[in-house]
Amino acid sequence: MSVRHHLGVCSALCLVAFASCTDSSEVADIPFRETVSLQAVDSVCLDAYDILDPQDMQVTGDSVWIVDGSAESLVFLLSVEGACLAKGIHIGNGPGEVLEITSLHKSGGEMRMYDARKGQISRVEVSDSSLRLVPLASQLRLFDDAVLLPDNNRMVLPVAQRCSYVLQDLAGNRLDSLAYYPPKPDKASGFTHSLACTGRLAVTADGRRFARSLVYDGGIDFFALEKNASLSHLVRIESFGMDYEVLDMGQPVPGLSRTSRVGYRSLTASADTYYALFSAVLASEWREGSAEVQSFNLDGIPLCRYVLDRKLTHIAVSSDNSMLLGTGMAGEDSMYLFVYSLGG
Repeated sequence: MSVRHHLGVCSALCLVAFASCTDSSEVADIPFRETVSLQAVDSVCLDAYDILDPQDMQVTGDSVWIVDGSAESLVFLLSVEGACLAKGIHIGNGPGEVLEITSLHKSGGEMRMYDARKGQISRVEVSDSSLRLVPLASQLRLFDDAVLLPDNNRMVLPVAQRCSYVLQDLAGNRLDSLAYYPPKPDKASGFTHSLACTGRLAVTADGRRFARSLVYDGGIDFFALEKNASLSHLVRIESFGMDYEVLDMGQPVPGLSRTSRVGYRSLTASADTYYALFSAVLASEWREGSAEVQSFNLDGIPLCRYVLDRKLTHIAVSSDNSMLLGTGMAGEDSMYLFVYSLGG
């Protein structure tokens, strides 16, 4: 079944008004066009590879890239049937090593990795059965994310600054910036709110559209990179607003409140559709993942709510919308890769 639907501009304007009046204490029902139940068509136990703590995923062709936080090798390239095609990338400060894997993005036909502590974007290359890093951009330390786009411009997401999105050329010159933050809780200062606005970025492979979900938040914001190298915020769609406690840690910082809900924990993009794991349960009660995936077109229009047969922790999608993959537990201590057919 195809999830690529097209709605008019009037629908988009109605959704803007709908999203803007949502109270953070209530969970609104986003008007998806359909709800579909999905059963996994295949599964692969990841125990043999010691993949116990998946942290990021991407799909290329009929293969899946998995970033793991617990194994000696941090990145695995698997076939959807479960064969390990390649693995590698280790913690360290030397060439080809990382201090952390902040994000993994498909861009310009390549897999690119950002290491915020090292301040480096690298291309991930496959050499026989091993993975290696080729540095592409440096001096990009401590951003929430940084992406090298197909045109070799780069987009960085600062933390606790006036601008939340900055477009740069490869030399680091600013081309455009955007100071957009979701509505903040009344009790929070602008500085505290900027600290709270970190999360997950999904960028289409052509680098022209992107979306972002944040911690403490039940919304997704949708953006465009225009042809004149300018950034624009398209729309915000939310089930509930940002909700966090302001803690005194020598300075006011955000933290989970008793009413903080899970929201969107994983966000990914095909060529023309965004998919996100969603849960409205309290963050204090969230354990093994979410069993609901929501899809949106590139303009942020809701398309489909998928109800899964199990809870997943992370998801990734093929570029043609034919296949959704996710990681989740089966039993008490085994991590699995689950494969779902979307029909394309």
